[in-house]
Amino acid sequence: MPVEMEYQRFREEGLCGSCGSNPAMEGRSKCQKCLEVDASYRRDWRRQGIAPKSSGKEVFLNPEKTRVGILDIESSGLTGDFDIVFCVTIKIFGQPEVKVFKIDIRQLDLLTAERRMLRELNTYLRTLDGIATYYGQRFDVPMLRTRMFSHGITPFPKVRHLDLYFTVKRTLNTSRRRLMNVIELFQQSGEKIPSKGRVEPVLWVRAMMARDQMAFNAIVEHNLEDVLALEAAIIKLQYFVQDKILRQ
Repeated sequence: MPVEMEYQRFREEGLCGSCGSNPAMEGRSKCQKCLEVDASYRRDWRRQGIAPKSSGKEVFLNPEKTRVGILDIESSGLTGDFDIVFCVTIKIFGQPEVKVFKIDIRQLDLLTAERRMLRELNTYLRTLDGIATYYGQRFDVPMLRTRMFSHGITPFPKVRHLDLYFTVKRTLNTSRRRLMNVIELFQQSGEKIPSKGRVEPVLWVRAMMARDQMAFNAIVEHNLEDVLALEAAIIKLQYFVQDKILRQ
């Protein structure tokens, strides 16, 4: 029997399309055992420097199997050739681990400070199985790669990337698609959801122009709040996330 026909028979009988012995997991074509084997293969590939092309969301959003970094950046502006990145916070989804990368604003040369930070960040990103952002496909990731190129740093390669903005766009009908509006929607139910605040413009000006350490610390704290709020939003919307998380 051709492989395709045999695979079809397995699916019709509700069996795993890989081993053909165990029942397939609900909504999946493979059984739990084969999915776990696939996950172990992906871990082996990562050790060899080979990144899988995609991953099912059940694996991607499982902290016991996949190490996904929730990422958010703070920058002096919106373009990578005119502005700099001065803070990046990454929290491992479902785990307490938090890593903050920030420039030393006490330095006279902020470009040197940014270069050092981006090198450390670049190394750390390569230890992750994937990242999660909010509008990060259009801003955070291109911004980071642009700044790395400007410093002569080879940017981190394509990585499995969940951008929750596009899940929100498909799923919800809020007045605006900003993460703050999504968080406020979830908070209406009375559920305890981390808040996403905003930083007063004067703090940005004082941090970048006056090298005000207290203002800069407030921005870093805001960066962490954004990451925690995004994690809460991912948990709430995880069943609406696309089935496959692609490398980008």
